[in-house]
Amino acid sequence: CGANTGMMSVLVPEMQKIKIICYEPNTEIIDILQNNAYLNSLLGNSYVIRTAALYDKKIPYSLMVREDYIGCSNIEKDDTSHNYTVILDEDIIGEVGLKEEEHIRLIKIDCENSTPNVLAGAKHLIEKHKPIIIIEVHSQNDFSFIKSLGYKYLKQIEENEIWLPS
Repeated sequence: CGANTGMMSVLVPEMQKIKIICYEPNTEIIDILQNNAYLNSLLGNSYVIRTAALYDKKIPYSLMVREDYIGCSNIEKDDTSHNYTVILDEDIIGEVGLKEEEHIRLIKIDCENSTPNVLAGAKHLIEKHKPIIIIEVHSQNDFSFIKSLGYKYLKQIEENEIWLPS
């Protein structure tokens, strides 16, 4: 969720050796994400880009993008919209086609004020795979849900908090 331009997935050369699934709802920056993946030789079966907003239930939404920074956006429920959020637990198996033998080791979330909803929509994946979770911190984040899944806070690096399974 919130892959933005793909900066996190191109920083580490070892990323070319693992499967990366990027979720980004902002169509204005999908081209930048795809170009960065191409320039860093990441495109292919192991690098999947989904133009989608993650949440804990399917709802119609509109994307509210800040005028001064297209990389910062929020989803708002909008009954007139034809865009629907996706639930990570369902999408990763159905659309992405995660195989039984594949293991999720890391989840990076930057979803502004939707972080608790995204985590709730990934509950079964988190319980099954016990990945490291990195969450970009926003003032309204509530970490009670991640704590209820048995995670403990490790440390903060810049605006990202790192959580480990107990």
